Amino acid sequence: KWSVLSIPSDKFPADDRFSFACGVPPKSAAGLFTEEQSIETAIEAALNPWGEKENFFSVRKIGEPELSNENIAPLSFFISDGLPRRAEEIKILIDFVEKGGGLLIFSPENIPEGGIRISPRLRFISAADAPSGNAFKADKDILSSGPIHEDLGNTLCSANFAKRALIEGDFTVIAKFQDGQPLLCSSSVGLGTVYIFCAPIGSKFSNFTENPVFP
Repeated sequence: KWSVLSIPSDKFPADDRFSFACGVPPKSAAGLFTEEQSIETAIEAALNPWGEKENFFSVRKIGEPELSNENIAPLSFFISDGLPRRAEEIKILIDFVEKGGGLLIFSPENIPEGGIRISPRLRFISAADAPSGNAFKADKDILSSGPIHEDLGNTLCSANFAKRALIEGDFTVIAKFQDGQPLLCSSSVGLGTVYIFCAPIGSKFSNFTENPVFP
């Protein structure tokens, strides 16, 4: 299912500390594709830190329509928990980015043999489970450099990830896991940007969404 998050420009100035987290310009409406209620709830909390009474944004739930160019054309940004199952829908998202939209993709739980192509120059190639009794964790260097706000950096560094994905292609690394593998990357596609979070964030695999600073 997916939702549309409508964010009034006067409540979301461009220099707001939440701006990088979702990459939403101050126009602005963002789409959310997820099948897990906890992720939807966490994103709503992150975008609306002052509570519903402040009317920071509104949520319009769409049920389960097929993604279409018409449905997402009014949006400036799209958040996808995993990827739609149909190649045609993935192409619609990439076409949206090529025209200037933003896209944040959280890794799917499972990546089939042969990988999943995101764009012509970018794909998920495999998924790996954390070693028994351990978890993948973010490198603390993100707290002292790069565009990530300190609150989000602290959230990333305190989170545990039971699974992660490997990607290949043309991308810039924004944050890494402790062993140097990419955690958060960006890639220019046409006039827009794709952000790739290389781990699934469902409650089964991570505690990342428990902090209201997410995403």
